[in-house]
Amino acid sequence: MTQLSPSSAYLSAVVALVPDLTGSVGSEPAQAGAGVEVTAADAEPFYASPEVGIVVLAGWLLVAFLVGYYRFTDADF
Repeated sequence: MTQLSPSSAYLSAVVALVPDLTGSVGSEPAQAGAGVEVTAADAEPFYASPEVGIVVLAGWLLVAFLVGYYRFTDADF
């Protein structure tokens, strides 16, 4: 999984949300070959699609927020 780092997840999310920018970032948008027959051996796994980058990025943001929240609530004042 190449999308686990926050920067890769961000790039994948940008590609999924703004497919017109894929040429400038050197990436292919999801389903770029729509209408082209692909064998099961040549198909990309679902976790390699740019939409998964949105989910991974949301996970990074949520985990960071929750860790900060719980650390803050346990802090002594």
